[in-house]
Amino acid sequence: MNNQNQKIQNKMPTVLLVEDDLVLAETYKAFCSDEPIDLIHVTTGAAVLDYLQQTIQNVIILDLMLPDMNGMDILKEVQQRQRACAIIIISAQTDVDIVVEAMRNGTFDYIEKPFKAERLLLTLHNALSQQVLYETIGECQHIYCSEYHSLIGASQPMQALYQLIDRVAATQASVFITGESGTGKELCAKAIHKQSQRKDKPFIVVNCAALPKELIESQLFGHVKGAFTGAATKRDGAAKTADGGTLFLDEIGEMDLALQSRLLRLVQSGTFYPVGSDKEEQVDIRLICATNRDIKADIKAGRFREDLYYRLNVIDIEMPALRTRGDDILRLARHFLSFYAQQENKPFQGFTEQAEQKLLDYRWPGNVRQLQHLIYKVVVLNNAPTVTAEMLPRLIEETASQSDNALPADNSKVSQANSVRLSLSLEAIPSLEEVEKEVITQVMALTHNNVTKTAKLLKIDPSRIYRKYRKLGLKIR
Repeated sequence: MNNQNQKIQNKMPTVLLVEDDLVLAETYKAFCSDEPIDLIHVTTGAAVLDYLQQTIQNVIILDLMLPDMNGMDILKEVQQRQRACAIIIISAQTDVDIVVEAMRNGTFDYIEKPFKAERLLLTLHNALSQQVLYETIGECQHIYCSEYHSLIGASQPMQALYQLIDRVAATQASVFITGESGTGKELCAKAIHKQSQRKDKPFIVVNCAALPKELIESQLFGHVKGAFTGAATKRDGAAKTADGGTLFLDEIGEMDLALQSRLLRLVQSGTFYPVGSDKEEQVDIRLICATNRDIKADIKAGRFREDLYYRLNVIDIEMPALRTRGDDILRLARHFLSFYAQQENKPFQGFTEQAEQKLLDYRWPGNVRQLQHLIYKVVVLNNAPTVTAEMLPRLIEETASQSDNALPADNSKVSQANSVRLSLSLEAIPSLEEVEKEVITQVMALTHNNVTKTAKLLKIDPSRIYRKYRKLGLKIR
């Protein structure tokens, strides 16, 4: 750690001065002449943008009135390209709206012209101190915080997530995890459990969207013998199995309203009745729930109980989208590449610079799950020491529509599923619902009504098979 700090301290900070008035520029240079910085002067906005492509600067001292560009536009561009850079605005403009806009766009400080050397140097010292802190944190993140339980990432959003998990895990509070599909909500729930005092007790998962509503109640609360047709023996539910540990309810937004009432009782009192039983049971569990739905909209529409939501949402955790996590994209890609290359006995060792840039430029609507799926496809379909840019474009397009998928099934089954064809003619174009029904029933027949295999072949979550069957009025034999 000392070596890392020494490396940062020995590095000469770079300061870019943007001032078209040459007399003022020479004055500011004189102000900074005794400072241990590498000061570079440019006079136009175009020069700033060119310079940004060549190197990284710690601080930019930016005049708003330039001959070719508005300084505010440069400020926005700088912030988009390089968020860690501190911007000091120097301007004769004192309009409150301009100052407010500058601060909203990430300005470190706003200095009104004319100013004395002491004013500039004090702000510059503070800005550079902040940058040293950011760089130190960045180095430490890479060394110590690139992986937290099963979560991978050293970006600022992930560091904030790790800290929040640490704080939350020490409590008994219910947690409500939100975020886009594929961001790792279940991994977050597992991390909370592993970090808590319940870590040696069970972690039980119930996917509220993966089973028909008639079965979720039994899955959650268990049942006694003879409670319903097919209940040949007594069965403990997830609530009982999780006693002393953590119960994770995934896709909580899909839970039926009637069952929500029973869940509310469990949350409030820690008690429940198994299906078909009049004997109340008591458990000690911690509840963690997750959804990618807009629960507040569901509450407004009457699809989700407001009282249950506020009971479950004692602590709210929002998982960051992959597109907001910067270099974590490459960390995850390398992790998945190493894992699947070993699993498939392939020689892959890394990515070309062009391939890495493609990964960074893509917005990843399916988040980490889509990236994982993509890397798996690259490994399966290629055999080379390095992943090239040419291996990625088509696969990125394909995985964009498969962000909720499980990993690919074996190739023979995929070939079977791909053999499903519909007979179409201009005189009789079926509705999309009819097409869905035909494809689902054909693939179900191929898999002998195995929902899990069907879901893998169709590249969707099993819960979507059940939902489609209910919507289309079909029964799973």
